[in-house]
Amino acid sequence: MRKKKTSCNFLMCGGNIPLVSSIVVLVAFIFGLLLGSIVMARSVGGPVSLISSMTGSYADGYNAAKKKLADSGLVPALPKGVLNGQIAKINGNEVSFTSALANPLDDEALKNRVAVVDSNTTITLYRQKSAEKLAADQQAAQTEISALQATLNDERMKLSKCNGSSPANCQSLNQEYNDNLQKFNTAEALTDVFEKVDNAALGDLKEGMQISVSGREIKTEGQAAPGANLEDISTQLKFTAGSIIAREVTAPPAPGK
Repeated sequence: MRKKKTSCNFLMCGGNIPLVSSIVVLVAFIFGLLLGSIVMARSVGGPVSLISSMTGSYADGYNAAKKKLADSGLVPALPKGVLNGQIAKINGNEVSFTSALANPLDDEALKNRVAVVDSNTTITLYRQKSAEKLAADQQAAQTEISALQATLNDERMKLSKCNGSSPANCQSLNQEYNDNLQKFNTAEALTDVFEKVDNAALGDLKEGMQISVSGREIKTEGQAAPGANLEDISTQLKFTAGSIIAREVTAPPAPGK
């Protein structure tokens, strides 16, 4: 007699039941917390803002859920001293920009930030080249890139024969290799669609530009390198920028081209 075929699904056969259960519990917990917070906010006549409306045990529960979500690995850990977004408006020395929420439980107000520019703020701009300049730069860089590539390959072969007991000339060879690698990177940068403008002015920034903003550097004794310790701006709506890197947005192709 033919045996009856048993139906099978992910949860019943071969599924990772502990993992699925954990995700279901976490999502249900967060959903319940959000729903309860919104109901509480509306019941007291306040705006539906999770951070501003919750106090006491509600705030504790919200913070616990937010931390649990961050610790779960479902939310990527981002640098707290840097924010990325797009310029929305420039008013005087204030640059308003939109930035995506790192954690879905963050306050919606954090989507809109204001970076204040002062005399210590450095601005770097990546400006789109014209078609003529891009063609000229690429032609100028082509010969140098080919020559440097051959030189670097030769130096790599020589360096591969160096070891811990190598003669002193290996140190000199390593320095030459690093110098040529820097020249190669500089020549290759010429082929980029954008040109880098150091020490740009606030007036060079325009609405719609992509932007990366860093908090001010917190200098500490014995700090290893510049920029190693930045002010935490992850939850600040308005702050003084330590540095701004802006990039023009590539124009879409014209219709029919």
